[in-house]
Amino acid sequence: MSSRATHPITVHRRQRGFNLLELVVAMSIVGILAAIAVPNLRDFLTRNTVSANANDLIAAIRLARAEAVKRGRDVEVVSIGGNFTNGWNVRITGTAEIIERRVNDDQNYPVLSLATGVADSSRLVFTPAGALRGATRFDFSVCLPDDVDSPERRTYSRRIQILQSGSMTTRPDTTGAPAGDCV
Repeated sequence: MSSRATHPITVHRRQRGFNLLELVVAMSIVGILAAIAVPNLRDFLTRNTVSANANDLIAAIRLARAEAVKRGRDVEVVSIGGNFTNGWNVRITGTAEIIERRVNDDQNYPVLSLATGVADSSRLVFTPAGALRGATRFDFSVCLPDDVDSPERRTYSRRIQILQSGSMTTRPDTTGAPAGDCV
């Protein structure tokens, strides 16, 4: 027998995780990236909401025109409470039958309207031929919220124009728009 003392073998394992310095550096990087990303994300969401509101209005206008032709009756897009910012109904003119209803929950995104040739800018009427009834043109401006800088409000807002024939055009930038230029 041996009189040697046995020594326990100690194994040094590398610890996993972050030490304090690495953690501080990682948190600093995350903070810098968040400071850059948050304003851009807010701007993206704001512009996306304007596009969604404009697309919903365009869909309602197309629906009204298609239903007027299909049913052989006048169909209208009528603002809720006299203001398209509140929302709109697509309905058969002269009846209570609503084909589609859209209520805008967020009043921060104004929708301006102007009918040329008639006094009422709160309703857009299509004939069975798909043309406008009464108005020679109807214009909408779908705007960014008031808290956005003026030049950006014009640039990223959307303009919708319906001609007497019923054809429609849409574009960004409401500069000089008859319904209002979203300043």
